[in-house]
Amino acid sequence: MIKNDLVLAIEKNTNLSHSKAITLVEAILKFLKQGLIEDGEVEIRGFGSFRLMNKKTGIGRDIWRKSRLAIPKGKRVKFCCGQELKGLILEDDEV
Repeated sequence: MIKNDLVLAIEKNTNLSHSKAITLVEAILKFLKQGLIEDGEVEIRGFGSFRLMNKKTGIGRDIWRKSRLAIPKGKRVKFCCGQELKGLILEDDEV
């Protein structure tokens, strides 16, 4: 699913116009980004949580040039699936 699919799903399942659905999706994404930047964590009960993690420096390989390269330290976003969503995903696996 891409952002436009989400907009269309919101538009279809609510009484919102296309432009208001776009505004809603953009606002949600803006607040998710803002929460990660300011707090380092965003939790949506029943869905999951996004956490900002520190990544250590490391050594990688360039398989084309057959050389080693340094991977700089940085940050990444980690998503942990919520219990409710995990249950739904596992139900689909069993079918």
